[in-house]
Amino acid sequence: MGHKQLNREKREIIERLLDQGSSIRKIASIMGYSASAISQEIARNSEYREGQLIYQSHAAQRKTAYRRKRYKMRTCKPKKVVDYVSEKLKEFWSPEQIHGRLMVDYPSDQSLRISFKTIYRWIERSKKGVSPLGKKVRYTKFLRFKRQRKYVRKKGAKPPGYRVLPSIAKRPAIAEKKIEFGHWEGDLVLGYKGIDNALTLVEMST
Repeated sequence: MGHKQLNREKREIIERLLDQGSSIRKIASIMGYSASAISQEIARNSEYREGQLIYQSHAAQRKTAYRRKRYKMRTCKPKKVVDYVSEKLKEFWSPEQIHGRLMVDYPSDQSLRISFKTIYRWIERSKKGVSPLGKKVRYTKFLRFKRQRKYVRKKGAKPPGYRVLPSIAKRPAIAEKKIEFGHWEGDLVLGYKGIDNALTLVEMST
């Protein structure tokens, strides 16, 4: 957190200053951290006891060590998994597809498993150079990120189901005269998320 990590000794200082009634801003000023960093440390590592939120340095250190251990267990994957994920991303597979296909290609090897959420985290961290995928993963812009719910296509690519329809300019001239039955105009309005749609059809002569 911040520009330097907190260790056990610094957490003991925070505990003593809190016991003395020091404010978060004063603690941050004394220790050379931002107020938000100290506030986050206290919020993440405090415990409720008898209806009060108590910060204790030994408990805070234990919680931090546990989180780091869990993080390493989640992110340390065999090179075979990293290579597999990297190859499929370059082919513009989504993390969800990669997650599912691994179980199909290696059904009996439990070590070759990775969740799609972990793949998304790898992609995001690759921008900072702290990902198993390496730095500046260029193919990330073609992926669908869960929060935005958007698809980004390569330039010139057509969306799924796209087909070229006849231009309205090719409509028979007699249709404009509206003297015979059988010439129709249609319009389709797509609703939110494609749940509700509205289609109108109008016969031109009537």
